[in-house]
Amino acid sequence: MERWAERINPVILERGRQYAARGRVVSLAQANDGVYHAEVRGEFGYRVVVSADGKGGLKWAECTCPYDGPICKHVAAVLIILEGGAEVPQMAEAGPQRALRNLRERLQALSSDQLIGLLMDMAETSQAVAEHLKFVVSDGAQGEVDAARRLIRHHVDEAAERGGFVPWDEVGGAVEGAETVLERAAEIGDWRRALPLCLCAFEEMVDLVQQADDSDGTVGGVIESALEQMGGIVDRASATDRADIFEKLMAAADNKQLDGWSDWRLQLWELALGCAVTEDLKALWDSRVEGESARSDGYGTDYLAARISELQYEWLLQHRDGAAANAYLNQHLDVPELRKRAIELALAEGRDGDAMELAEEGERINHNLPGLVTQWRQLRYEAARRSGRTDVQTIVALAEVRSGNFSYYRKLKSLCSADDWPTVYAHLLRDLDREDWYSASLYTKILVEEGETAKLMAFVQKNPATIEEYAGYLSKAYPDEVARLFRHHILGIAAHASSRGHYQDICVRIRNMARAGACKQAVDLVEELRVAYPRKPAFQEELAQTLRAIR
Repeated sequence: MERWAERINPVILERGRQYAARGRVVSLAQANDGVYHAEVRGEFGYRVVVSADGKGGLKWAECTCPYDGPICKHVAAVLIILEGGAEVPQMAEAGPQRALRNLRERLQALSSDQLIGLLMDMAETSQAVAEHLKFVVSDGAQGEVDAARRLIRHHVDEAAERGGFVPWDEVGGAVEGAETVLERAAEIGDWRRALPLCLCAFEEMVDLVQQADDSDGTVGGVIESALEQMGGIVDRASATDRADIFEKLMAAADNKQLDGWSDWRLQLWELALGCAVTEDLKALWDSRVEGESARSDGYGTDYLAARISELQYEWLLQHRDGAAANAYLNQHLDVPELRKRAIELALAEGRDGDAMELAEEGERINHNLPGLVTQWRQLRYEAARRSGRTDVQTIVALAEVRSGNFSYYRKLKSLCSADDWPTVYAHLLRDLDREDWYSASLYTKILVEEGETAKLMAFVQKNPATIEEYAGYLSKAYPDEVARLFRHHILGIAAHASSRGHYQDICVRIRNMARAGACKQAVDLVEELRVAYPRKPAFQEELAQTLRAIR
């Protein structure tokens, strides 16, 4: 079975934890076939069914919420409870379900006047309930949006401190109103109602993220959910409707609250571009975006211009012929993503020489940007491999190894002849044997790969702190020197240790020393430390435990 936690959005996982911790899973029972049924309460109640083993293994899951992803927060909350080892009754014995069913039956027996009276009493005692009810019964598109905004702001205000800031542990409550609004929007078939609700939640959360500790990305996750729902609305809209949606999205992108939040503004532009189904709308998009992209923003105009160029290219691919898209691509090779697309296109079409030239040109242009240089080099290597250019492969592989990419070391070795390799290897080691961490990391990996224990020992002698990392490779050939280096390293740490955490760390190192074959020397070192630090009782306790473990 698949481990569910490895394929869930981290933001959704955190919301699931919050739901589980706050008791939002109001009923949970196991069917005879090992399938679990649950009810999870948000602002609405959702039914969850999962087939899981309680140890992170998940067969399948279903939830009645509108979330489109693989695992929603309601399913995550149930799985978290199951992994916690909760006792789960069989379906026939599920007390909470019986209680809810009884409550439903009693409510159904009340008259409409009694139900209204009950709801009014609840609204009078709880502002949250009042705002929720106003939202549920709101009438008309604008009235619905106004009620949604009040509901969202109420939850934010309830979570905020006196100065208006929302601390980390209250962010989950602050976004509940927006989540309710998005859940309702997802259930509405008419985009004329759904889109304004999504935009309302989006705008309010953009405001919130600027006055909250969103370390876990909870607010950002709700913003992304709003954008995702708007994308679904665009995908389902007819060509006629898209013209109307276009203007609403462009107006939202124009909002000054997005200054400094380029990615969200760009996502709105991208959604709007998806609605530009006519040449007139595309021309309008061009004029509006060109003016906006010139404004100073958090990422700078270069970032905005590059992303806009990428959007332009995607639009041409969808709405024009391939020649127009290719022409645009070749005119905007200064945009890294478009250069990458041009190289990938050349590779796909078998134009390996063109791909190599484009990649090499990228290396020259972006020579001061290591990440891009690596990307271009690796694409050049692939083009050279496909075309059988071993000379180019060798040059690129050597450059990659020199830059610290050990994954190209074996490729380089295989490309060199038996006569050439010793010279290449000697020059490589000479270049890497420098007093900097960047080179040292690759240097030692190569020494380990080639079994160069003498050179590795010389390196460790100059850098005693690395003895733990390389003791396993050196202890057989140099047992006494490994023990000496361990002792020297540990005594140096002990001289500055002052807390139990420090003492425990030292004792871990002593155990590593013993595992490396220096057990007797480790015992002697423990005794030496016990004599040296008699007035540190916590250290004495840790040393005594370590002594028992290694003897």
